Amino acid sequence: MARRRYANAKALEERVDQFFSECDREGRRYGIFALLVFLGVTEQTFRAWEEGRDKNFSEVARIARYRVLSQAETGQDSRPATLCAMALRNIGHWGEAKGADDEAPEVTVIINGLEEER
Repeated sequence: MARRRYANAKALEERVDQFFSECDREGRRYGIFALLVFLGVTEQTFRAWEEGRDKNFSEVARIARYRVLSQAETGQDSRPATLCAMALRNIGHWGEAKGADDEAPEVTVIINGLEEER
């Protein structure tokens, strides 16, 4: 598959908006990796954009990631609470890995009325 090149931030933004529109229209959940495939770029390229190595694309990439994460945060995502928490932790880089001796606090996660104690 040939790698897509975007002439400017506006072209990238239009393509990102097309991805979200198609997801909404088809009732699909947003996903970072689905977005990357749609854009035709690698995770490394996308992270470089987010980190500002290409200042023209930085804001577009960051907002795209925020849109993916906001779907889980706001309960628009119908996955069980555990998967939502996992997505926020892994994709959103929230939380730290704990060692075997560390005790995790007990938390209750409620998303769309679905309650799960962890």
